[in-house]
Amino acid sequence: MPRNPSHGTSMMADAICKIIDLQNEINKDIDRLVDLKGEIIGVIKAVDSLECQTLLELRYLCFKSWEQIAVDLGYNVRHVYRLHDVATSLIKLPETSQ
Repeated sequence: MPRNPSHGTSMMADAICKIIDLQNEINKDIDRLVDLKGEIIGVIKAVDSLECQTLLELRYLCFKSWEQIAVDLGYNVRHVYRLHDVATSLIKLPETSQ
């Protein structure tokens, strides 16, 4: 049986279109994440206490464990938990316009 010579090309073109669509979707996701990280940085920087800012940055931007944060700051873990409670109470979320 003769084969359609453009069939293989069509499959390749479809695959390339899907790859391009996925790349565009990934780029949009990256842009959203970069924007979100910027918002998080802004919220953390708005906290009045430098010590609380540092704790929030270590936890939510550097993704460090509570134990590692305690070591970095020279505190015990229980104090880090208490400081986190203070830090989260100082967070002022921006108003949303929805």
